[in-house]
Amino acid sequence: MLRQELNDVLPTGGPLWRPRLVRDPRAGTAHLYFTRNHAISDGHSTGAVVRALVDALFGPAGAPSPHDVRSVAPNGDELTYCPPGRPTAPLAARPEPVPSADHRPWRERGADFVPLALTRQESLALKAWCRSEGVTVNQFFAAALAESFAVATGRTEVALFTAVSLRKRYTESATLPDVGCFIKALDVPLRLDRTPLWEGMEATAREHMYEAVARRLPVGRVGEAADVAQAVLFLSANAYATGTTVYVDGGGTIA
Repeated sequence: MLRQELNDVLPTGGPLWRPRLVRDPRAGTAHLYFTRNHAISDGHSTGAVVRALVDALFGPAGAPSPHDVRSVAPNGDELTYCPPGRPTAPLAARPEPVPSADHRPWRERGADFVPLALTRQESLALKAWCRSEGVTVNQFFAAALAESFAVATGRTEVALFTAVSLRKRYTESATLPDVGCFIKALDVPLRLDRTPLWEGMEATAREHMYEAVARRLPVGRVGEAADVAQAVLFLSANAYATGTTVYVDGGGTIA
């Protein structure tokens, strides 16, 4: 049922949301699925609408919901955007795409999911960590899935396509309702190699990640910063090497 709901797309121009109630007699319970188009809902509004619905169904009678889910969201073009500061580190080049199902026509694709059960304590701890690091929970899981994909395919770089919330990027942010979609899609490179980028990762998990990547590369190891430096020195010293892309990836592009 979840897979059917996941792949029953709500195209823009048609109905933008769909509730579905499914009874499970054997378990003595019912499941409510609330599917919506991204045009009217982002990560923040999803939680707010679900919370308001739960309050309406199971909360005290007549108690107002703390979430503003009845006001119409303004057009983002009418808001005053406050850009963040420029990054101090240089931006990395985008890696080559990996052939996958998302290059096929939509009718031939199929989405799936992997259930992840977190306790209340684990959920609160994860939210607290994300808040302290300035990332959303969605961004955390997107990065984790991208790393898993890189390890499974033996690549040291993948393109991470994710979304960031813009709700705090407007002068009018304090007055925005809890519904609407205020996001920016980003396509950024993610690199897995032995650089300071991974020093914050738990040591055992980091070594297991390196070992898994190394097993899938023809050279049998992950890249070092020195490998890239040697390639740069070679190109800078060889006047006949021009107009050529040199891949320093341990053979990942041919593996």
